[in-house]
Amino acid sequence: MKPVSAVICHKEDTLFYRIGLKESVANMKASICSSWCEFSPLSMEIFHIVGDQLKVNQSDFDLQSAALFTLFHNLPTLQLHVRHKSERSNSRSSRIIDIDQPRSSEIIFFEKPRVDYDVTNKVKEP
Repeated sequence: MKPVSAVICHKEDTLFYRIGLKESVANMKASICSSWCEFSPLSMEIFHIVGDQLKVNQSDFDLQSAALFTLFHNLPTLQLHVRHKSERSNSRSSRIIDIDQPRSSEIIFFEKPRVDYDVTNKVKEP
């Protein structure tokens, strides 16, 4: 596969990048971080828009699929967008699943009797 030219957009800035068959999201994120200091690899989200859907590129496969889609449709460039993960839209129309959101680290204590598995009808009190 020949490399695909990509335009990476963030607000009013653009960055040009070439995506080959063995390109990785980690390399792209490192390049973006070296150009735009406000990002870190863990704080950013790279996505592209197909029709009315927003597709997040979370893996190398996602990135390479977007590049192949661009080649297949003879598009001149692949337009990618970058944003902070905290800038995610909460609207349901964006169809983004929030699997990367941190969960609460609060410990919940509750009283539950311990079962003695050697004796099935006996319950140990805590």
